[in-house]
Amino acid sequence: MTAQDGQAWHGVQPPPTEPPAPIGERVRRRSLLDPSPSKWDREVSIAGGDSWTHFNRDDLRRQMQSMRVLEQLLKRCAADDLPALNWTVTPHSTINGEISWADSRTPFQQRDVFMAWVKALGAEWREHRGDGQIDLRGHARVPAPGAPHLEVSIALAARWWVDDEREEAEQATAPTDTIG
Repeated sequence: MTAQDGQAWHGVQPPPTEPPAPIGERVRRRSLLDPSPSKWDREVSIAGGDSWTHFNRDDLRRQMQSMRVLEQLLKRCAADDLPALNWTVTPHSTINGEISWADSRTPFQQRDVFMAWVKALGAEWREHRGDGQIDLRGHARVPAPGAPHLEVSIALAARWWVDDEREEAEQATAPTDTIG
């Protein structure tokens, strides 16, 4: 449904164009293995005139692989007593773990949480200071379940605001790794 049809999309399923199948009759449902086109498939063009079809089922498959990795991460979190994070899976299948800015932990505790996950994932990380804040970012790649030749990206993030120069100086002299 588009605005051109005279009807607006309100986030609900549009009425079916065909009557529903009688009860007990098999209805064809789409799956990730279904090669038929989706209304969400799109042509992608690049400079030089090349183009290809970007299939929605490929995005969904990658997101499902990332969700399986996230499930494994949460199980490991429980088994290894790792702290909980805010987790999301992006449309590009990256798993993001973030320490909430509304978290009640002190900056030292937030750093410890971040470093616990960096150590658990073997992630590369960096710290950026400026504009009255401290920003920690980490990145790791792990094999996709059932497809070890593919990798899933995991991004870690923590940010907190520094009230004044004294607190920033204290943070700079704080121990950076209190794990293990």
